[in-house]
Amino acid sequence: MIENKIRHTANNPFADYEKTAREAFPDKKALFVLLTYRDERVIERDAYGREVDERERKWKVARYKDLVKDLRERMGHIVMDRPYEMDSVAQGSSY
Repeated sequence: MIENKIRHTANNPFADYEKTAREAFPDKKALFVLLTYRDERVIERDAYGREVDERERKWKVARYKDLVKDLRERMGHIVMDRPYEMDSVAQGSSY
């Protein structure tokens, strides 16, 4: 599940999102990502109301600038490794 934040802080009901995802896809491993342009994080709390340690958090943060940088680096390899397939994609065919 991706929560996309553009012009607002991350103060959503993230625990509800987790519950909904797990109920909708009980046989799948859940992955939760906060996609944002700022340095933000999801504050997660345990059953006692204590903030969960960063290493144990379910929600990972991805920043747009890092995502775009990684895509640019990887797209170069895709285009160079499969130039003819990229021609097909550019022409709108699906394979």
